[in-house]
Amino acid sequence: MCSNIPDHRDFSSMVKMRRLKIRRTKTRVDMKEMELENLKLYLENKCIMEENKRLRERALFLRRENRALLSHISSSSREATALHNP
Repeated sequence: MCSNIPDHRDFSSMVKMRRLKIRRTKTRVDMKEMELENLKLYLENKCIMEENKRLRERALFLRRENRALLSHISSSSREATALHNP
């Protein structure tokens, strides 16, 4: 056999190494894509949580305002009733 022609075992090893290298490269690319997608989802989630906090604060303000208005209406109604029914 000629020394510069690889035998079957060497060729098989080369093919396996090449496939492994391709698989590793694909894995790295997939990992980068997953990291990018993860970052996008993290930022989207952060925005949603900030919006949720803002809406909770707004709801609390509106509840307080509603209570104050109801209290004002109630006291005005009692005063009006007292004036009309001495």
